[in-house]
Amino acid sequence: MALYCGGVGYGRTGCVVFGLPSVSTNESLRRAFSPFGKVVRAMIAINPPTNQYIGTVVFEDEPSAREAVKRMNGKKIDGHQITVKEYRFPEFPPTDPLSPEVYARLGRLGCLVFGLPSGTTNESLRRAFSPFGKLVRAIIAINPPTNQYIGTVVFEDEPSAREAVKRMNGKKIDGHQIIVKEYRFPEFPAGSNPGLDYQKASASDSDDFGPLGCVVDGLGSGATDESFTRAFSQFGDVIHAKIGADAGCGKKIGMVVYEDERSAREAVERMNGKEIDGYRITVKESRYPQFRRRAVVE
Repeated sequence: MALYCGGVGYGRTGCVVFGLPSVSTNESLRRAFSPFGKVVRAMIAINPPTNQYIGTVVFEDEPSAREAVKRMNGKKIDGHQITVKEYRFPEFPPTDPLSPEVYARLGRLGCLVFGLPSGTTNESLRRAFSPFGKLVRAIIAINPPTNQYIGTVVFEDEPSAREAVKRMNGKKIDGHQIIVKEYRFPEFPAGSNPGLDYQKASASDSDDFGPLGCVVDGLGSGATDESFTRAFSQFGDVIHAKIGADAGCGKKIGMVVYEDERSAREAVERMNGKEIDGYRITVKESRYPQFRRRAVVE
């Protein structure tokens, strides 16, 4: 989910906006910056390593962008003080920035879904969003810095994605109110085969989603990383095993990432409903994009 790429000196000029609160939307970002000139794009995404919300605003002309940086840096959006920095966006060439070719490079449109409870599954996420159009992907992963569950939903066409954001933002899934934000997924180019399913993807395709592992709910307060790792390492080589607290309710949850998918699926099959330290646990599959294959993991 890269927000921007290198290449200063090429592409349209715009801003990168730091310090946005979670309640900010693409539309509120656009409203805040549109007084300075014609906006080509205004979009908010989450930076997984820090869990910060970062906005990107691309302008039609350079004077507008520079005026926005000058006037908006240090101001407030939705009650939060922001930092605004000038940036060039190679994916928006100075000519015809809204062409289909440009949007193909930016990737298919979809949603990021925040506020999901630990009991939500990939299938229930898919069911919730499939009424709005054909899905390319629906998957839930855990964000290690906050232990929040975040869903990604990618649609085959843009109207479906926008309708889903409009209709689902603020609704409830499995009893929890969710926040839904528009997002583009470069790993799914607009010209790619929309039938790709992460559950049936080849080993090379699966790299886009990250290795398979488990999310473990229901751990007791005395559970440790060591005992947790011992319980799950019997099924295969573990890349990462960690216990944290669910940001939504404070309960302990665990995440296990395996070297191969067979080990992960066997762990889910064998451990779901079992007990660790006297507590019955729930184990479900999850993919972890932050642990790409062959990545160096501490």
